[in-house]
Amino acid sequence: MIERRFIDLGAVRPGITPLTRADDAHFSAVLCLARDQSFHWNSDVRVDLFVLEGAVRDKAGRRPAAGDFLSRCESGSLVVDDAPALLFAYRERRMHDCRNIDLPVGAREWLASPVRSMETATLSDIGHRVSLVRWHPGAHVRPHAHGDGEELLVLEGELRNGDEAYPRGTWLRLHAQDTHAPFAEVPALTLLRTGHLGAPPQRTRERQMAGIATGVETIEQDNDIQKH
Repeated sequence: MIERRFIDLGAVRPGITPLTRADDAHFSAVLCLARDQSFHWNSDVRVDLFVLEGAVRDKAGRRPAAGDFLSRCESGSLVVDDAPALLFAYRERRMHDCRNIDLPVGAREWLASPVRSMETATLSDIGHRVSLVRWHPGAHVRPHAHGDGEELLVLEGELRNGDEAYPRGTWLRLHAQDTHAPFAEVPALTLLRTGHLGAPPQRTRERQMAGIATGVETIEQDNDIQKH
């Protein structure tokens, strides 16, 4: 069954708006940080952050702004100095091949897709693929499934699948058995993650669940967002 959530990105309240269950091994959420608020994570997780609106500041003084992507494999934090900021966040247990990534909007490399009227820009291919997909009117993907899962967030415009419409703010997660055939009638932009839902080895799964049970992963807890 395809998981689906809709968030009005123009009316998100300060705090964490989860898109998955808090104990999900592949946790996704929208973060709204008000002025002087900060967001923290620990060293046992990989955290991917895509800035939707506004700007934030990290401990090194870097200032990711709207459209920038960052991935972190060590403990860290972000703080908002001025206007509110809106971010999409993804968290999973940190694996051995994790690497920090800072990709500003100006460094994207857009490439033509094999699908007509579509372009893609890779944000990360560490462990699994994260990319932006630009849909032009008439882009149509044939019915397909992703054996290791797919997750997308509509950032601009609208996608369609059969009789269903997915406007800006729609989040979808498809598992191995799920199929779809999305298409665009208007220009659209999506944030896409693929290959991250494959079943890990049993020992890794046990460590994931142990971490969740002991509270090691705390991205979803209220005290991760703090007021200064």
